Amino acid sequence: MITEDTVFILGAGASKPYGYPTAKELRKQIIYDFIPLYKENFQESVSPGVIRLMEEFIRHFDLSGTESIDLFLTRNKKFKDIGKQVIAFLLAHAEVNSRYREKIENIQHDWYTLLLKKLTDEILNPEDLDKFLENKLRILTFNYDRSLDNFLYESLYHSFLTKQSDVKRIIAEFKIIHIYGRLSYLPFEDSGGIPYSDKILKEYPVENSDEINIMYDERAEVSAEILKTISDASHIYFLGFGFAKENIQAIGLDKPILNSGQRIFATTLGMTDLEKDKIISNMRKTNPSLLYHSFVLEDYDSNMLLRKYM
Repeated sequence: MITEDTVFILGAGASKPYGYPTAKELRKQIIYDFIPLYKENFQESVSPGVIRLMEEFIRHFDLSGTESIDLFLTRNKKFKDIGKQVIAFLLAHAEVNSRYREKIENIQHDWYTLLLKKLTDEILNPEDLDKFLENKLRILTFNYDRSLDNFLYESLYHSFLTKQSDVKRIIAEFKIIHIYGRLSYLPFEDSGGIPYSDKILKEYPVENSDEINIMYDERAEVSAEILKTISDASHIYFLGFGFAKENIQAIGLDKPILNSGQRIFATTLGMTDLEKDKIISNMRKTNPSLLYHSFVLEDYDSNMLLRKYM
């Protein structure tokens, strides 16, 4: 069980082991993969006009050299709707091909299973499943994918074979906060939700991408719930998180909400020492009570970081 107040803050790298793209990989998929995949799945309904608009958007995004699709769409608002549709489709395609547990490409990177073990290691009987809610963990995710939500629901149900209604209630109370929205609600979250399955490309029309917030100016003010979640945590884990300025602002870390008693852990694979120092410096600038030794920034993936420090 997780007995200390803990928050996970998830970036795209946290979902990568399960088949989802990082920001750089998403850019490459938009430029090279989207059009043939879209035609393959919507050949009968796709119109030449829609394809031309998509090709125009992709050509400009390619030649812009802009790494962030969010930033490109903020600068080029005429592509807002088509850009959201493209992102929604590619993530839906990733969901179709996503894998859990032993089926993932590299089992060494599977942190979902490690987390499940930690959350359930003191629960032996189905009638004790409410103990799951005694875990002092909250999860904030910047990811649109639904993989962790579905993994926890599936795993609890099939581990304890209790009533689905009980598992639905427990997962709803446990709560994973999708800061920028998600592809769609799952059936256990909403009666009109779309199953996590190979049907999503057909059942989730690419035009219906309103559940995700791409543009910087679409994103609401930081909620009191998010601020309290972070300020109350004794341990904060950034997993697969790139520390982009807009994401830091979206969870209020540009404000003095941290304190000297908190520990901050982060996966920083591929970052230089200078980039790591800048992350620490920026956080300490707005939260001066944090000491340098409050930070643990490691060249680890999510699984290794949690194995070592959780």
